Amino acid sequence: MLAAVLYGQEDLRLEQQAPPAPGPGEVLLRVTAATTCGTDLKVWRRGGHAKMLRPPTRFGHEGAGHIAALGDGVTGWRVGDRVVANNSAPCMGCFFCQKQEYSLCTNLVFNNGTFAEFLTIPAPIVQHNLLPIPEGMSDAIAAMTEPLACVLHGLSRSNIQPGDRVVILGDGAIGLMFVAALSLGYGVGGERGERRKERKTKNEKRNLFVLRSSLFPHANTPTLLAKSSSSAVAPHGSRSARRLGHRRGSTIAWWRMCLGW
Repeated sequence: MLAAVLYGQEDLRLEQQAPPAPGPGEVLLRVTAATTCGTDLKVWRRGGHAKMLRPPTRFGHEGAGHIAALGDGVTGWRVGDRVVANNSAPCMGCFFCQKQEYSLCTNLVFNNGTFAEFLTIPAPIVQHNLLPIPEGMSDAIAAMTEPLACVLHGLSRSNIQPGDRVVILGDGAIGLMFVAALSLGYGVGGERGERRKERKTKNEKRNLFVLRSSLFPHANTPTLLAKSSSSAVAPHGSRSARRLGHRRGSTIAWWRMCLGW
């Protein structure tokens, strides 16, 4: 099979390798779509990542495809199923997992190698974070599940209420997902990711503002979410975002390296 292998800083090579075989609890995925995350770019530039991977290793962590083989003990899935495998899974046993703060798990299992024709999905991800692709959804769109999950997770923590004014700094893929999710009512009214029907009364208009990153040279990575007329948010704690509101507002800062989201 053809695979992209990261050897070090800005050293990514296409190689022919033997297809992997799934171990117990694992599935073998025939990759049909793989997207490039901002973290992938950062890891390529730096030559590695302290938690996710160490070169040489297959590269890429967002993707979708069809199950090609099942490891021993796998139930609930069949060869040919269309699935998306998220890039990590919690251990379910550490301090943070016991408090249901799974994105802070100290023993996350990572999934790398989507830039290849085949990929084995680790057993914890098969158990917790392997998802079926619904009818009518393309594999390419399904491969965006992880970044969308990050957006919904951020919204669930934002405490946005009907009538709040929201500022989004950064109009990349993540920023646009924030706009789309908010326009559909996700995360509004403290509903943790659940859709809320938009109220269109005079006192409950939802106001969204997308500010291009070029307007904020020091806030040039997506995404920044600023909530309400009295608050703002910016990547890496940018002062520009804080000046958009005051201390009573809510702030959601987005980093590309948020592990487990």
